[in-house]
Amino acid sequence: MLACLLISKSDNTTTTRPTYAFTYRYCALEVAKSAKRNRKSDVFSLGCIFTEILAILDPRTKLENVEAAAYHKSIDDIRDALKHSKTISLRWSELIRISIDMLEPEPSYRISAGGLVNELILLERPKSNLPFKYFCDSCALKALKEGPLEALSGRDP
Repeated sequence: MLACLLISKSDNTTTTRPTYAFTYRYCALEVAKSAKRNRKSDVFSLGCIFTEILAILDPRTKLENVEAAAYHKSIDDIRDALKHSKTISLRWSELIRISIDMLEPEPSYRISAGGLVNELILLERPKSNLPFKYFCDSCALKALKEGPLEALSGRDP
């Protein structure tokens, strides 16, 4: 799920070149406008997918009434629906909070890729009772020691 955020070897991912290839439904507003964009724009797109997965896994997220032809056009309604969702557990409410952070319309306030990885690692502590894992044990341990992007990108520190 996080692989697309970690492909770039460059720490400076900001671009202002015209945007030609993207999925309109999931793109951040800055991408749709061909404005200055970076890895945080990818976080927004991932947040759209993450939100759809959460909505399928727990219909109580109340997203069925939100028109999402393009997430960036309905982002306030989507974030509001997520904020008012009834959840099955505290852990689930944390996943919804992370989704809301990923869908922040203002890029400067949006969670970074590294911040996202950290949030997921903290959520998946060894004592958690999750029936699944976000990361293999080796990657999670390395990320806690070295930093999320260095550990998960396969680059040497």
